Amino acid sequence: MGASFSEAAGVVANVKTYSHPSKADWITAHAKATGCYIDEERFVRAVGSVPVETLTAVLHVSILPEPDVPQMSQDMESASPPMTSPSPSQSLPEPRELPTDEELADIASKIHRLDWQRLANKLGFLESDIRQFEQHQGNTEQKVLQMLEKWRAGDAASTELLKTALQDCGMNDAATILATS
Repeated sequence: MGASFSEAAGVVANVKTYSHPSKADWITAHAKATGCYIDEERFVRAVGSVPVETLTAVLHVSILPEPDVPQMSQDMESASPPMTSPSPSQSLPEPRELPTDEELADIASKIHRLDWQRLANKLGFLESDIRQFEQHQGNTEQKVLQMLEKWRAGDAASTELLKTALQDCGMNDAATILATS
């Protein structure tokens, strides 16, 4: 009989806490062999199948005591100015700064031998997306560059976000490429 969703999720969580690669690999292989493994896609599908009411009840976190929330909402509405369109004299927000083609190519050349899949995950790509990048023709550097270009085309991309993700992944040499621009 297969493992329950919570058992499988627990196994995946436990695998990720091990620091020794061979132990983590063994646990992952064991979990897959015994049916206690759930990959990211299956997890997302499983969560998506849970009724909204259940998710809301489980994920609901009340920061303020309930009686104070309506009063606070009223206070905020009365204190904030009404929303209006910017007048011609008001400046619009600056367009977000994006890394250049040259910067992305330099970053790809620095990180293609490192754990670029971790960076891809930090930038919002799922395991299935990463597998698609890995299947593309060309060398690893070209695959990493393609991933970075696809990320840059997204709505959330910015130079600062990429720099932070690189630093979070310990790719500080690559992050300095963005710091000097």
